[in-house]
Amino acid sequence: MKISKTKRLTLHLTAVIMALCAFTACTQGGEYDNDNGNGGGSGGGGGSHNQESGQITASANRLYIDAMLDKYYLYNDAYRQTSRNYNQSYSNFLDDVLDQMHAKGQNPKDGFEYDGEWYFYSYVEREKSAAGRAEGSLYDEIPREYAYGTGMYLVLVRLSSNPFYYGVTPLWVYPDSPAYKAGIRRGDLITQINGKNTTLASLKGSYADLLDDEFYSKKSYKLSIEADDGSLNTVTVETDYYYPNPILFERIYNVAGRIAGYLVYNGFDAAYDNDLLEVFDRFKAAGVEDVILDLRYNGGGHVISSRLLSAVLAGPHCKGKVFAYYRYNDERMKKDYDITDLSDATAFPCELFDGDYERYADSYGFENVYVIGGRNTASASELTINSLRGLDRNVILIGCEPTNGKDVGMEVTTSTRSFDGYVYTLAPISFQTYNAKGESDYDDGFTPDIKPAPIQSSSGTYHTYDEFMPEDWGMLYPGSNGSIQKFDYLADALYAIAGGTLSSSDLSVVTDGGETALTAVVPRCKMMLVQPATRSGNGNEGLRIRRRNPFENNMVKPLDDRDRQF
Repeated sequence: MKISKTKRLTLHLTAVIMALCAFTACTQGGEYDNDNGNGGGSGGGGGSHNQESGQITASANRLYIDAMLDKYYLYNDAYRQTSRNYNQSYSNFLDDVLDQMHAKGQNPKDGFEYDGEWYFYSYVEREKSAAGRAEGSLYDEIPREYAYGTGMYLVLVRLSSNPFYYGVTPLWVYPDSPAYKAGIRRGDLITQINGKNTTLASLKGSYADLLDDEFYSKKSYKLSIEADDGSLNTVTVETDYYYPNPILFERIYNVAGRIAGYLVYNGFDAAYDNDLLEVFDRFKAAGVEDVILDLRYNGGGHVISSRLLSAVLAGPHCKGKVFAYYRYNDERMKKDYDITDLSDATAFPCELFDGDYERYADSYGFENVYVIGGRNTASASELTINSLRGLDRNVILIGCEPTNGKDVGMEVTTSTRSFDGYVYTLAPISFQTYNAKGESDYDDGFTPDIKPAPIQSSSGTYHTYDEFMPEDWGMLYPGSNGSIQKFDYLADALYAIAGGTLSSSDLSVVTDGGETALTAVVPRCKMMLVQPATRSGNGNEGLRIRRRNPFENNMVKPLDDRDRQF
């Protein structure tokens, strides 16, 4: 098996799994490292600000990364057996030690295999000091942070094979981002970029430009969106700052007399937990009984947001109950928690639904939870599923394939000491979670309870895994005699709520964000996903969330539960 260099499953999704490529330049604060694999020792002290001197790199590796892995890495005993070369770039240093352990099978839960390669969860990033933030979250320590770019996540699609014809389409567009303000929405088919048709040859250059690693560089793109009749609408999108709110879409349905709330939630970002509670306030006010939680692109985030969401969904069923048990490395378990029986999950330190979470339990609670997911549904998303099942809540998973299988999390820290003008953020896996029943080890992911049937069309057979891109989040196609055909995960959830049959007279929208009409026509049946354009260099794909700094004077101190990230 080929062992890859470190790839991160960050708070959103791993690009490798879903063939995603970021049209946005991610969150503020980061600058990419021109890491060419030559090691820091030959860099000297001059040259570009992105180059690391051997002295600075060695100091960061020794004083920060080494100290953190030695104390907090889930497999710290194995780490201590590695051969460590401090005089190389910080990312190569982490890659090197992780690869050594992986080759010996010593860190089996750090990552996953995809298409013959191993992708580690643990990651390290180098960044400049933080810029624009906004307060207003439930937790003062976790402010909102700006992202910079256009605010879209694109996939490359092949529209026909004879001749080969390509386009790009956004899986989502962040609300109030530059792309959203320009009128671009999920499912729009972009066939020209800056006046050039999106052939494979032109896309190589266009994607290289769109995915440029330069942050905060003001750029303008002319994007031509093709309508069903072949006409083009060209809009101009300029990169700018925006807040990447993970709450992408909400809607409330009346489904054959039952009220269902639908939420597309893209990341467990605690800075937006107030917004999350406001969604469920609207659900409760409308009399929602069943919640459809769309986590198909949600790669995780804050554990505290997972606990909040679990409390809101479980309601009174979680009062006084365990949200999760945590298993750290053996040394920490014995020293910090005085636990000697490491085979009994219920002996591990636990997190309860208490305090404010019990207040949320009094205010909310729903009968059934339908989770839409897949291989990008990971970490805190899976923690929420596992926690609810530990409380015997009815959680129905809808998708074509299992979830990611990440039952471990990271404690994310940032160095207080600046090395040559940079600070370092490190996220080693450091704990495994168990639900109230002591259940964990879902390395293969959670298997869907409902699998959408494949679609038969003149172009062949497809499985509904975003091969068909609706202009709306739910794809409902009008059939004969007032029936509604199922073409999307949301439709399958609505069918399940309705008891297996659904007609247009049985379904109506109670409240709508005004995005689109209820029924969306299936666009372009020949649309299919193809290989992604990949980001060059050391990318910071996905949303990053900074935590309170757990260091003082370069000394490692015990971490707080709010530093825990899934």
